[in-house]
Amino acid sequence: MPRRTGPGPAAGGGFSPRRACWPGPTSCCRNPPSPRLRPPPLRAPRPRGASPARREGRQVETFSPAHGADAGAASGVTSGAAPGAAARAGGGAGYSAAALRQLDHCNKCGFCLPACPTFIETGLEMASPRGRLAIAEEVMAGRMPLSDYVAQHMYLCLGCRACEVACPSGVEYDRVLMDTRHLLNRAGIEAPGSRGLPRFLLNTVADPDRLRLLKAAVRAAEALGLRSLARRPAIRRLLPARLRDLESMLPDQAEQVRALKAPQTPNGGSAAGTGSAATAPAAEAAAGTAAASTPAVTVAFFPGCVQEALFQGTNARTVRVLEHFGARVVPAPGFGCCGALHGHSGDLHRARELARRNIEAFERSGARYLVNNAGGCGAFLKEYPRLFEDDPDWLPRAEAFAARVRDASEMLLELPGPPGWQGVRPTSGGPAAGSGPRLVVTYQDSCHLRNVQRVWRQPRDILSRLPGVRYVELPGADQCCGSAGIYNVTHPDMSLAILDRKMDGVKAVNPDVIVVANPGCQMQMLLGVDRHGLGGKVRVMHLIDLVAEQLGL
Repeated sequence: MPRRTGPGPAAGGGFSPRRACWPGPTSCCRNPPSPRLRPPPLRAPRPRGASPARREGRQVETFSPAHGADAGAASGVTSGAAPGAAARAGGGAGYSAAALRQLDHCNKCGFCLPACPTFIETGLEMASPRGRLAIAEEVMAGRMPLSDYVAQHMYLCLGCRACEVACPSGVEYDRVLMDTRHLLNRAGIEAPGSRGLPRFLLNTVADPDRLRLLKAAVRAAEALGLRSLARRPAIRRLLPARLRDLESMLPDQAEQVRALKAPQTPNGGSAAGTGSAATAPAAEAAAGTAAASTPAVTVAFFPGCVQEALFQGTNARTVRVLEHFGARVVPAPGFGCCGALHGHSGDLHRARELARRNIEAFERSGARYLVNNAGGCGAFLKEYPRLFEDDPDWLPRAEAFAARVRDASEMLLELPGPPGWQGVRPTSGGPAAGSGPRLVVTYQDSCHLRNVQRVWRQPRDILSRLPGVRYVELPGADQCCGSAGIYNVTHPDMSLAILDRKMDGVKAVNPDVIVVANPGCQMQMLLGVDRHGLGGKVRVMHLIDLVAEQLGL
């Protein structure tokens, strides 16, 4: 395919408008871009005249390729120099020492390119981790000012961190990304076209009162029949596309309310109409709680913000499943938003405030472990020490806290489990193989559960042990679904292009259930099922919901 033109590296260490790829054995143009997505423009959008930076008289200008190339050549940094040398020479421009070190580790090999969803969709170097690190290096070295151009490319990243898994040099790309977004946030520069939406969403998830209002509004809309009305073809055609998509993302609140209460008697997992008669004996055999008189461990449960507002039934089931597997769940009031959305958006000050509150709440609980059921939340909780690397008072507390965090799937495999659970060997067909109809189940990885927490075997292990389930691997399960926190709201076109690619794999598997382990992933896959006409044929369930259903909890 013809090479795309755009800002590439100049011989002097800057960028050239006539080279799209970095020199080396790996070409960024080897993967054809998706024909479904028009690549974003390489020029920066017109700067917003009302930005805080402009009001205060600070310089905010768009970056031109010629400017970058000239500055790079003038700097005297050669292609053979250490990548972080120019950044340190420029003073680091407000970046942490840990972020500066990442540039020394990056050797521009390009192994990250085929792992990056935005690069796969566009074929653009600047839409790849390598390209974004190059932009950050220019900012660090003082050769490129913070601008809408920088924001455009830094916020186009989903933050899935698949590049970190693919990187042979161990580059912690997220450190550079978060520091750059933090600088943009301090300068008042948002993602072009966002119109303040990220700030509104971040204020909502951090405010318990707003979350309660959101939950009440969603449940009222469903109870009054407004969601059913919106799904009528004649009405649906009149709604804006984004409003239709947002409605499709919302979970069934009636089901969440039903899940708040445990079944009176085990029913073989048929409470929601999907269990089979073949699952009943196994569920009845597992009905007793293992080691009920001597629970193995005490755990506190972290409810989250969006998870608690929209998936409260899943949270209730998580507590029941943990107790069924032998844990004692202790009350732990005071938890709130984990701060992940704030940290990923560059608001590190608010993220630290939320982190301190959650650390204090866990310390008061006296529990041995903190269990959560949201992959994105768990990843950020485990990385709280990063927020306090320069705070000697809070760093030890954050490290002790992070060492106690467990995903629900991790915890279930560490607990004794119900009678017979530990004796069940994981198989592709499940324990009830050959005994009757089984659900065909596939699993979509949460990016932060897999790439940050490195938890990917545990959910599959659990699914393969469940009665009445036949597990089938989803093609590309380790690739992002396009949700990425609030990304599907702020970057809908890119998000949908990534989702459509994901749904191609779902159709190839043709499952009864898509299992997820993160609220954002669940909402995105609900949209995918509706968008691709699979509603009523394919269900989207949290891992814990399926475990509870199949075990009659």
